[in-house]
Amino acid sequence: MSVAEEVEKYVENHPYIQKALADEIVNYSALARKTQEEIDGSIEAIKMALRRQSKDLKQERKRQRRNIGKVMNGTSIELKNNLQICKTDKQKEAEISAKTKNGYTLIQESEKECEGEIIEEQVMLTLKSPKNLEKTPGVLAYILSILAAHEINITELISCREDTHIVINEEDATKTFKLLNKKLS
Repeated sequence: MSVAEEVEKYVENHPYIQKALADEIVNYSALARKTQEEIDGSIEAIKMALRRQSKDLKQERKRQRRNIGKVMNGTSIELKNNLQICKTDKQKEAEISAKTKNGYTLIQESEKECEGEIIEEQVMLTLKSPKNLEKTPGVLAYILSILAAHEINITELISCREDTHIVINEEDATKTFKLLNKKLS
């Protein structure tokens, strides 16, 4: 395997390095020294391969951001409050339900009974996206990274076709709604 191929494989296995290379925030000499521990090649050859990778990743990142932007611009958001999550062994009618290995997870109105574990004071944000969502990698990662960067915990997440349902604590609803609305416009 050539040095360029080894570097490409190394970068592929380290997403944080991919991002740093795409954003051109890398000290190539330091990264080449670090990479040389796993790649058989001179530091100069590794640096050259990293620079080529950086150019390719930058172009790919631009294309991906453009595609994600198209999906986000076509997405609307709905908010439903007064919900709870019910983890139970029994299937019941609910806003959304999912069967898991350990039983059922129900997203339901707060007033409904639950024979199991309850997580109260939940809100569901539903992102209604255009059909190209299913063929656009990175949209969900983009949305989740926004929430994570603002320390918003997701209680449940369900993505089905063009709809993405994000369940969060009620106290984070306004902040989350504003954040996502800003990214949708």
